[in-house]
Amino acid sequence: MAKKNVYYISITFLLFLLVAALIFYKLAHSNNNLNTKTRYITIIDAGSSGSRLFIYKISPPSREFKNQNIPIITEIKIPDNKVEPGISKFANNITDLEQYINPLLNKANSFFKKAKIRTKSKVDFYILGTAGMRLLHNPEQNNIYQNLNNIVSKSNKFNQIITKTIPGDYEGLFDWLSVNYYEKNLQFNKPTAATLDMGGASTQVAFATHTYTDLDNTFEIEFGNARYTIVSKSFLGLGLDEFRKTFTGNIRNNENICNPNPNFDFKLCKKDIKKELNNSLKKDNPSAYLSYPIESNMKLIGISGYYYKFKFFTIDKISEIPKKISNKCMSNLDDFIDNNKNKDQVKYLLSHCFDTAYIDTLLVHKYKIPKLYKNFEVASQDVSWTLGAALLFATQTDSN
Repeated sequence: MAKKNVYYISITFLLFLLVAALIFYKLAHSNNNLNTKTRYITIIDAGSSGSRLFIYKISPPSREFKNQNIPIITEIKIPDNKVEPGISKFANNITDLEQYINPLLNKANSFFKKAKIRTKSKVDFYILGTAGMRLLHNPEQNNIYQNLNNIVSKSNKFNQIITKTIPGDYEGLFDWLSVNYYEKNLQFNKPTAATLDMGGASTQVAFATHTYTDLDNTFEIEFGNARYTIVSKSFLGLGLDEFRKTFTGNIRNNENICNPNPNFDFKLCKKDIKKELNNSLKKDNPSAYLSYPIESNMKLIGISGYYYKFKFFTIDKISEIPKKISNKCMSNLDDFIDNNKNKDQVKYLLSHCFDTAYIDTLLVHKYKIPKLYKNFEVASQDVSWTLGAALLFATQTDSN
């Protein structure tokens, strides 16, 4: 009888150890900040020139990730996901907002319906305005967002609907999160890269540091035991579209100097751009925000406008900009359009020469990046700040 009791006690003890081991394993491999259920975050990037729809599937972390507080984020590719112009253009034309935004709502709702996804419990819907909306007064912004919120609510039932303008430093933060998620630095606790974003109305720079103390532009982000101090700075008015407007408005006699023509002069073009940049930056010093990354030889990755302009001119390094721009832009305008119309729409082609000369001026003369800096590159594909926003919303929501 005693032997039998010992046998049962041993079995019970072994079962206890097995259950304890399983609990310990789950605790060790669980993500305390993440919902373990799959859900979706839909974001409409309401930019200055147009609105783009993004749908992200948020799944539990991969077992391969060293940081188990980082979810798997998969973008659902939506064809024809952009409408124009930007929502800021509807400040005095609110009644047309519904017709404008409905094509994007229809695409999103069609996907969720076909995939049989319960939007009320599994989908958060965001419409987030950027620099174009920052140029409007608050009452104008609020009117647009209130109407958009009503339109989205009428189209479907979502877990939550948020419509608002994100500050420029948040846009830079989202850029940083997007690039470093795309590069898999966050998932595997690797050294991070600084990000440079060129939009239509603003431009951003963001990087992680242990030494920066400007609290006005600093974020503390935690993913489990991984902690990052991220500096983010946005320059409103220095996006491609807004700066081009300022330039052509103030330098009327030479407004065509940077457009494609047989006498295109890169140095002369940059001279006038630099003059206008000096006027626009009287109270700010962009180079201060990149001094730490450059000193530490950190990788710098350009996205958005940097990606598109470098891709058009097949530029790999900053030092290649003058030659490659001149080779293409020293051309009759009609020939320039004919030779490149298969690469882009005509309305964008007309600005490529000016925009890339402006980018060179900003990088070399204002950010003070050496032309031969080996750790500058553009992303290998178009990376949107919305990816970083989805990451932050997914992890922050569950940690509250």
